[in-house]
Amino acid sequence: MNSGSGTAAPDGRRLESSTMSILRKMYDRHHMTDSTKALIELMMLRARGYGEDARKYSRSAFLSRVVVAAVSAATTIVLGLKSGSGGWDVYLQNLALVLSAAVTVFASFDSIFGMGERAVAAETARRTIRRLSYEMYSLTAIRDLTEAEREDFARQFHQTMFDADNAALVARRGLAAPVPDARR
Repeated sequence: MNSGSGTAAPDGRRLESSTMSILRKMYDRHHMTDSTKALIELMMLRARGYGEDARKYSRSAFLSRVVVAAVSAATTIVLGLKSGSGGWDVYLQNLALVLSAAVTVFASFDSIFGMGERAVAAETARRTIRRLSYEMYSLTAIRDLTEAEREDFARQFHQTMFDADNAALVARRGLAAPVPDARR
């Protein structure tokens, strides 16, 4: 299983995250049952996915803010330019108008798609999965999880997924209230 996330080693290889490393170590323990391994596999899959989502949405939110700042600065510069002769004033005014309209469009991008909120939701889910994996790791040092422990971790994990997906939905659709959990 390749983690697909983490930092780069000096030779260019990808190092896996601490969460993936812990989950992989647990998975490889000889005393783990198939049901515990299935939960670990699902946690690995979602930890990787949430990590990728957090990076993707963070980049998009950052890029939209940089574009807004750059276009705003360009608008200010164009408004301050004066042409001596040749009638460029009309063109500069029109350019400033177009740039100021573009600022509005670019500024609305993040609020429409909720990239910043989605990045926070994905990062929160990834960190919660990391916390759960460390708790599981300490419990499984010499034995497998009991059925009750496994069910508790599965419940917490599924609640984490629900919360992250709900937060992303709220950010994406601009809903005023979260979607109720049908499992409760």
